[in-house]
Amino acid sequence: MNKLLRCTAFSSLSLCFPLASALHAASVTAPYVNDFSTSVADFTENNDPNWSLEAGDTYQFFTSGSNYAGSAMVTATGFGATYEDFVVSTTFTVTSKASGGTFNWGMALLGNDEDPGTYILADLSSDGSFRLINVGGSGTSLDVDESGSFSYALNTSYTLTATGTYSGSNLTLKLDISNGVISNSITAAAFDASTHYTGAAMGLRSRSGSGGGTTVQYDSFSIVPEPSSYALMAGACMLGFVMLRRR
Repeated sequence: MNKLLRCTAFSSLSLCFPLASALHAASVTAPYVNDFSTSVADFTENNDPNWSLEAGDTYQFFTSGSNYAGSAMVTATGFGATYEDFVVSTTFTVTSKASGGTFNWGMALLGNDEDPGTYILADLSSDGSFRLINVGGSGTSLDVDESGSFSYALNTSYTLTATGTYSGSNLTLKLDISNGVISNSITAAAFDASTHYTGAAMGLRSRSGSGGGTTVQYDSFSIVPEPSSYALMAGACMLGFVMLRRR
């Protein structure tokens, strides 16, 4: 029965994302989606053994170390310096966390490369917040620094969706978060993205706290051009992933 459900889901996904199949390099073309059921070959995790494809169809980040960060990225052609509107989304579950310090789980956006030194971080924090912040020293006038309230719990599925809209090189970035019951959103008002946020690397990012390690399992990751009908298809397919896993 599960096999039949999975086949049905992927038949639908093949209609939604015809370019997502057979992508086996670190450079991908949007619309792109990966539910981590077969491969993570598209991602470059910089030879980091802390990332692994798990039998439960998740891309897992595990570390036992304190203050350890890891990223798994893809280069999404057509984004960054081309100023193309986008929707980037992931669904993940935190399955373990040490007691001390602040932990973060989420996404890296518009990175300068696949081991990004400059990017926008969109994540959920163990301190009861979610945020959009710049990483890499953009300079005060170009900083992205927005946060909102949203507490976390272990073994709960969260969906983060970042929507970027350009006017010229000015980017407005909105981040939505949901656990399937409640939701919240924050928006970084238009800022000039032409100097520091021109990279095409998108992906997953997690960091452990000062008290020890964490385990987080990503169920899906997608990059979709916006505005267009692709955005609606992305939402429908992401919902399909969640429903299939719960089934």
